[in-house]
Amino acid sequence: PDLFRMLPDGTRLFVPKGGSLWGALMPETGPHRGIQEPWCYSPSYFAPAHYRLFRDFAAQRWAPGFDTFLPAALGGPRTSLRDLLHAFDGAVTAGYNLLYRSSCASGAVANWVGTRAPCDDPEAQSCPGVPWATTPYVGLKGNCSASGTPFGAYGADASRTPWRVAMDYFLYSRESKELVMYDRSGHKDGSIDFSARAYLNRIARQYRRRAQCDGGTHPEECLFNEKVKTELLASAFDPADPSDGLVCEGVPNIGESWWAPFMAYPTFSAFVAPLEGLSRDESRAWIDLFASICSFPTEGGGKPDGTLCSRSYFDSAQELVSTMVMAGAV
Repeated sequence: PDLFRMLPDGTRLFVPKGGSLWGALMPETGPHRGIQEPWCYSPSYFAPAHYRLFRDFAAQRWAPGFDTFLPAALGGPRTSLRDLLHAFDGAVTAGYNLLYRSSCASGAVANWVGTRAPCDDPEAQSCPGVPWATTPYVGLKGNCSASGTPFGAYGADASRTPWRVAMDYFLYSRESKELVMYDRSGHKDGSIDFSARAYLNRIARQYRRRAQCDGGTHPEECLFNEKVKTELLASAFDPADPSDGLVCEGVPNIGESWWAPFMAYPTFSAFVAPLEGLSRDESRAWIDLFASICSFPTEGGGKPDGTLCSRSYFDSAQELVSTMVMAGAV
């Protein structure tokens, strides 16, 4: 409960750690310092729908006896249900403000970014501060990585972001549109137009503008011998093409290929959010096109067939979750 930063308006921000003992806002020194690179955060571990679900479940099901399970602050005072609920909301606010500064207009997101917001006391866990003051960098130009994926590039760690945000839009469409956005100094900035839908629309626009076929009005153009010609879709997210916009201020380094199923499938979930200029039927046509990339045998337990199918753990997990989100099965 102590690990937060406070904005000038009193909002407490909680930034999810990458593990129990590292990343996000963990202090660099002292008994509570992290064990890996300090100030390192992956935007794709931001799960706003889950935070809201946990918040609502706690609010609706709480009983007085549950208070004993809440951790006390380091100074000794007990925490309350109110503190817990505010922490979930603070994590949502922090996550979207960080995502805004860790992504491109194409929808590309950085694997790892910085959240440097040190306290005057280097061992303190909470103080006034703005985690996105220098995001995506750690400080002015520092970088970090807490896994094998590179800093500031759209890759495996970043790939989960679209379906996590799509879940927030699907389950909390009103709340996910009513975000409070702040500038880099921590003051409210009404000029920033960002939300779950705004982020997902970036990806949908990318397919409409950069794919070599129109899956909404002429999905048949995306087929060959009744199979999806995925190379026509891949052009929307080609890291070798600078004009695709996969590198930007928030994602400063070149990322991985769309051809990895774990990269492609999460982007498909973006079409669950309405896009201005795209009818409901056209959105549905795009989703049906993506869902038909792999065909699954109805008997015998055979392998899926298609041009972008995989049975490996990470690929198939992304395929499964993304398809469930597209189908509304969440």
